[in-house]
Amino acid sequence: VDGTRQIEARLYLETAQGLSAGLAGVIGAGAVLPSPTGRLGFHDLRIERRVVLSGFRGRPPELASQAGGWRWQSVALESDDPQAAQSFLQQSMRDNEAEIAATWAHQGYTVVLDGPLHGEALLDPRPGLIIGYVKTQHRRLFEGPEAEVITHLRGGQRTSVFAWNQRHAC
Repeated sequence: VDGTRQIEARLYLETAQGLSAGLAGVIGAGAVLPSPTGRLGFHDLRIERRVVLSGFRGRPPELASQAGGWRWQSVALESDDPQAAQSFLQQSMRDNEAEIAATWAHQGYTVVLDGPLHGEALLDPRPGLIIGYVKTQHRRLFEGPEAEVITHLRGGQRTSVFAWNQRHAC
């Protein structure tokens, strides 16, 4: 299971309340599964276009459907943080990834989810296994002796399994 996001435009909306910054972006997520013949194919694809406005109070403006059958979903965030819209888009993508991963795990598949494990859908105890595959570490997870182990790993080596934040990792 993997996802992607793309910011297509930075936006500004001026209203009587003031200026709201935002973005127009698209998120996509889906799974790749083998067919009975072993051929891989895409499944459970979710593509959503969003207009996200930060520092906007009230109902966001609705945008008309576009040729080809797609539409923009408008979202208003109260936060004035300039990064809030981008963070919202990223979290929306991850939420879709988590839901897709949980769906296939509950059907008995062992799922490899590109990125960290998160979301309520991943905590469901029904059958299935979901493995979070993190290619890049952006923040330190450990200090002291645990961090020392990581610094001595060579290419292709992994740590043993450990418990971290109510999850197991390696």
